[in-house]
Amino acid sequence: MIHDPRYVTFAGDWHHDPNAAIFGLDEARRRGADVVVQLGDVVFTGPAFTRMAHAMEVAAQRAGIPIVIIRGNHDDRGRLDALPASDEPGLLRVAEQVYYAPNGTVLRWRGRALGVMGGAASVDHRGLSHGVDWWDDELPTLGDIHRLAERARDLDILIAHDAPRTQKLEARLRRGAIPSGWDLAYAEQSSDLVSRAMWALRPKLLVAGHLHLRWSESVVRMNEATRLEVLDKGDGYSNMIPDANLLDIDLESNLLH
Repeated sequence: MIHDPRYVTFAGDWHHDPNAAIFGLDEARRRGADVVVQLGDVVFTGPAFTRMAHAMEVAAQRAGIPIVIIRGNHDDRGRLDALPASDEPGLLRVAEQVYYAPNGTVLRWRGRALGVMGGAASVDHRGLSHGVDWWDDELPTLGDIHRLAERARDLDILIAHDAPRTQKLEARLRRGAIPSGWDLAYAEQSSDLVSRAMWALRPKLLVAGHLHLRWSESVVRMNEATRLEVLDKGDGYSNMIPDANLLDIDLESNLLH
């Protein structure tokens, strides 16, 4: 059960690395988290589904902390959406202490509204295999935004896999090497949808993964602002940098801090 948590640890991509999941839950326990929210790309597909589900369940049981995952572009949406319902409203059950939040879910913890918008564009989709490591329904949709808007007039936190491309973030991304064959125009479709969700739902905090870097920025919208936090991927015990892959939030604090 998830008992109205106050302290939430968000975790970036773990990419079918059981050690990253185990380390992340251990670190979340050390930090005093009541729940871990993983931002997608665990990876849930093929044999990795069972392996990662087991690793997260063992780690969650040992840490005494439940974990909620959202969908990344490398997670099989069909398999996730077919999971059984859990005892938590709106959440599906992966294992006893591991839950999945489909797009459009609004979690209400400590009087806060946390909306889920998973999925993203795989920039390297041309080199992937349909139904194996790429799916044509990997993107979020306008319907996801509409469902969130119906369930919460304004969000306190938007939990997304992709992030809006602000001018500063776009400049940072373009400083890195861009391999040939990457479909950047396709990638803009999901980042644009998350940007639309940010403007429509006016969250105080937007937490995302997907980009494999750590980024923090205040995004000004008219006379309001959203705190944007992008988390880096985790690489297990050898290369795991907790402060890059994990973010701690006190739901009773000022989320714009």
